[in-house]
Amino acid sequence: MKRRHSTAQVTNYLTDRKIVHASRSNPRLSAPEVLDQVSPRGSPEAIVRTIRRRLNDAGLFGRRPVKTPHISDRNRAARVASCELISTGLKVSGTSFVE
Repeated sequence: MKRRHSTAQVTNYLTDRKIVHASRSNPRLSAPEVLDQVSPRGSPEAIVRTIRRRLNDAGLFGRRPVKTPHISDRNRAARVASCELISTGLKVSGTSFVE
């Protein structure tokens, strides 16, 4: 991390570790949400920009995991069954299976 001239560091090593841990444990958290988890409301310790800077220093940039659609158990079972039928050599046409 680069040290700036004449400005004291707002967070210490433990706080930096808490910031990184909070972000790694839940990658969907935004910087303001990480700030709320790390320091209680109203404490003038850090600002959102500081949180983003600490995450960037740790190699965590604005990436978020891909959202995957929810598949119900019923649809999942139907997909598995159709894949098994296809792998055995049956052809699927619409909703019915053709030998």
